[in-house]
Amino acid sequence: MTSRMFVVNHVLVIVWVLNVMQVETFTFMAPIKFDESGDMYVALDNVNISLSSDFTLTISDNDCTKTLSLKPPDEGEKFAQSGYRSGSR
Repeated sequence: MTSRMFVVNHVLVIVWVLNVMQVETFTFMAPIKFDESGDMYVALDNVNISLSSDFTLTISDNDCTKTLSLKPPDEGEKFAQSGYRSGSR
């Protein structure tokens, strides 16, 4: 019984803290750059983000590069309202 009261008290405190906290949003302008092939990229906090002309999103930092295909859905995917995209890391 005591452990349940402990858990309930902590949950109530966490819920109260989350209700009191305010998250401030902001917008900003990021400078664009172009690589050797002419594709645009943006560097934010040492992370390079680019979207190539074939709809491949690339996010890279010093240690890791991840890619994800963002090609538009084909007719079958639109009809099924689902599908998959290739990615790598």
